[in-house]
Amino acid sequence: MPFRVTEDYIHLPIREADEFQESSFRTDDIGRKGFSKRVAGKLRSTGKWATQKYLVSTDESPQMKRSFVKRAIDELRRLGRSPQIEKLRMKVRSGELI
Repeated sequence: MPFRVTEDYIHLPIREADEFQESSFRTDDIGRKGFSKRVAGKLRSTGKWATQKYLVSTDESPQMKRSFVKRAIDELRRLGRSPQIEKLRMKVRSGELI
């Protein structure tokens, strides 16, 4: 699950897309309307809704970007995904994401 930057968004994946039921994905605004978003879907294993990834607007302030990165790290920590946390921290330190 690569962390990547496109023209409009910083993609912060939390779970692999194949962990979710097909056609269950929904995208919701988080923060200001039309800026950053949360992509959620129903997990195949439980049918419960969960975050698949965050789409952080490249137009967000650096403080807001850090806030969303912190949120992603908290979720990754709860899932026990230490390697992803370290990769994310390295990208932040290198200036690739913020």
